[in-house]
Amino acid sequence: MCQSNKRFFVSKKIVEETIRKIKNRDEQVIAVYHPHPTTAPVPSFYDVSNHPDDHLDMVIISYKTRPPITKWYHIKGANFEACPFWIEPSPQPELFCE
Repeated sequence: MCQSNKRFFVSKKIVEETIRKIKNRDEQVIAVYHPHPTTAPVPSFYDVSNHPDDHLDMVIISYKTRPPITKWYHIKGANFEACPFWIEPSPQPELFCE
Protein backbone atom coordinates (compact mmCIF):
# COMPACT_ATOMS: atom_id res chain seq x y z
CA MET A 1 0.00 0.00 0.00
CA CYS A 2 1.33 3.43 -0.91
CA GLN A 3 0.10 6.49 0.88
CA SER A 4 0.63 10.18 0.38
CA ASN A 5 -1.37 13.31 0.98
CA LYS A 6 -2.39 13.16 -2.72
CA ARG A 7 -2.87 9.44 -3.47
CA PHE A 8 -3.78 6.19 -1.82
CA PHE A 9 -3.00 2.95 -3.61
CA VAL A 10 -3.85 -0.66 -2.78
CA SER A 11 -1.81 -3.25 -4.67
CA LYS A 12 -3.42 -5.50 -7.26
CA LYS A 13 -2.41 -8.50 -5.13
CA ILE A 14 -4.37 -7.19 -2.12
CA VAL A 15 -7.42 -6.41 -4.28
CA GLU A 16 -7.37 -9.88 -5.89
CA GLU A 17 -6.94 -11.58 -2.51
CA THR A 18 -9.84 -9.62 -1.03
CA ILE A 19 -12.11 -10.43 -3.99
CA ARG A 20 -11.18 -14.12 -3.70
CA LYS A 21 -12.11 -14.11 0.01
CA ILE A 22 -15.45 -12.48 -0.77
CA LYS A 23 -16.20 -15.04 -3.50
CA ASN A 24 -15.31 -17.85 -1.07
CA ARG A 25 -18.14 -16.56 1.12
CA ASP A 26 -20.53 -16.87 -1.86
CA GLU A 27 -20.81 -13.09 -2.07
CA GLN A 28 -20.26 -10.90 -5.10
CA VAL A 29 -18.28 -7.70 -5.52
CA ILE A 30 -20.07 -5.31 -7.87
CA ALA A 31 -17.92 -2.20 -7.36
CA VAL A 32 -14.90 -0.76 -5.64
CA TYR A 33 -15.10 2.70 -4.14
CA HIS A 34 -12.74 5.42 -3.09
CA PRO A 35 -12.98 9.05 -2.01
CA HIS A 36 -11.93 12.22 -3.74
CA PRO A 37 -11.37 14.52 -0.75
CA THR A 38 -10.94 17.75 -2.74
CA THR A 39 -11.94 17.02 -6.34
CA ALA A 40 -15.13 16.17 -8.24
CA PRO A 41 -16.35 12.56 -8.33
CA VAL A 42 -14.99 11.89 -11.81
CA PRO A 43 -12.43 9.15 -12.51
CA SER A 44 -8.95 10.52 -13.06
CA PHE A 45 -6.47 9.04 -15.51
CA TYR A 46 -4.76 7.48 -12.47
CA ASP A 47 -8.09 5.98 -11.26
CA VAL A 48 -8.91 4.44 -14.62
CA SER A 49 -5.41 3.16 -15.38
CA ASN A 50 -5.23 1.44 -11.97
CA HIS A 51 -8.78 0.05 -11.93
CA PRO A 52 -8.43 -3.65 -11.11
CA ASP A 53 -11.06 -5.27 -13.35
CA ASP A 54 -13.43 -4.24 -16.16
CA HIS A 55 -16.10 -6.44 -14.54
CA LEU A 56 -16.12 -4.26 -11.43
CA ASP A 57 -17.68 -0.84 -11.38
CA MET A 58 -16.13 2.20 -9.69
CA VAL A 59 -17.86 4.39 -7.13
CA ILE A 60 -16.33 7.74 -6.17
CA ILE A 61 -17.40 9.83 -3.20
CA SER A 62 -16.38 13.48 -3.48
CA TYR A 63 -16.03 15.50 -0.29
CA LYS A 64 -15.39 18.69 -2.27
CA THR A 65 -18.97 19.78 -1.54
CA ARG A 66 -21.32 19.44 1.37
CA PRO A 67 -23.17 17.17 1.33
CA PRO A 68 -20.73 14.82 -0.43
CA ILE A 69 -21.54 13.71 -3.98
CA THR A 70 -21.37 10.06 -4.99
CA LYS A 71 -21.08 8.85 -8.60
CA TRP A 72 -21.08 5.31 -10.06
CA TYR A 73 -19.14 4.36 -13.22
CA HIS A 74 -18.67 1.42 -15.59
CA ILE A 75 -14.98 1.22 -16.51
CA LYS A 76 -13.90 -0.41 -19.79
CA GLY A 77 -10.23 -0.10 -20.61
CA ALA A 78 -9.37 3.59 -20.71
CA ASN A 79 -13.04 4.66 -20.93
CA PHE A 80 -15.72 5.21 -18.32
CA GLU A 81 -19.46 5.79 -18.36
CA ALA A 82 -21.57 7.25 -15.54
CA CYS A 83 -24.42 5.06 -14.28
CA PRO A 84 -27.55 6.26 -12.53
CA PHE A 85 -28.14 4.95 -9.01
CA TRP A 86 -29.75 6.13 -5.81
CA ILE A 87 -29.25 5.72 -2.09
CA GLU A 88 -32.32 5.26 0.05
CA PRO A 89 -32.53 7.77 2.89
CA SER A 90 -32.17 6.37 6.35
CA PRO A 91 -35.49 5.95 8.16
CA GLN A 92 -33.76 7.17 11.34
CA PRO A 93 -31.50 10.10 10.34
CA GLU A 94 -30.84 10.95 13.99
CA LEU A 95 -28.54 7.90 14.14
CA PHE A 96 -25.95 9.74 12.06
CA CYS A 97 -23.76 12.56 13.27
CA GLU A 98 -22.58 15.49 11.22
